Amino acid sequence: MKSRIKNRNRISFRFVPRPFECAVLVRYSNKTQKATIDEMQSGVTEALRDCTYAYEDVSLSERVAKLLMAQRKTLGIAESFTGGAIASSLVRVAGVSESFKESVVCYSNEVKSRRLHIAPETIEQNGAVSIETAYEMAANLLMDGNYDYVMATTGNAGPTSEKPNEVGVCYIAVGDRENVHIYRYQFTGNRDEVIAYGVQAALFRLYKLIIGEAEE
Repeated sequence: MKSRIKNRNRISFRFVPRPFECAVLVRYSNKTQKATIDEMQSGVTEALRDCTYAYEDVSLSERVAKLLMAQRKTLGIAESFTGGAIASSLVRVAGVSESFKESVVCYSNEVKSRRLHIAPETIEQNGAVSIETAYEMAANLLMDGNYDYVMATTGNAGPTSEKPNEVGVCYIAVGDRENVHIYRYQFTGNRDEVIAYGVQAALFRLYKLIIGEAEE
């Protein structure tokens, strides 16, 4: 970014921290040539490509919801450590019922097995907070609900954790009818902060999947 933050055309950048994300404000003179502005925007876009979800002032949940609605796609969610917080963020967006169909809060291992059909041996051998459990949560919900996209979260929000994982270790699964991607995170902070980080991370991973930039 340093190569883009220059004053030759009186272009200035300001980074505004927000809870669990950051806004980048760009200012320039009305006398700045359009070609210069386009070059600057192209450079910034490329530099921040892996961590940007919008170029206007909207929340991540609003961005995801509107993408789903615009593409007429459906979404189902299975939440453990996030406890319904992802669903809560999405339902604030008017009209999202066209796409968002279900959120299962499967906090206990019993419910994971009964409601999402997680094989008992999966949890016994790998633990509830594991790649394997996250995969089955997402894959089974996808098959059961026949959704276009699914998300699943399982993790240790604290203050205690399921061994051998530490507090803050979380697995987030996002998938479609072709593949399910699993991401491991270790967030720091108190219980509320870990949950909030998990919500943002899950929504961002879904955003990347929707626009065709999911990472293996």
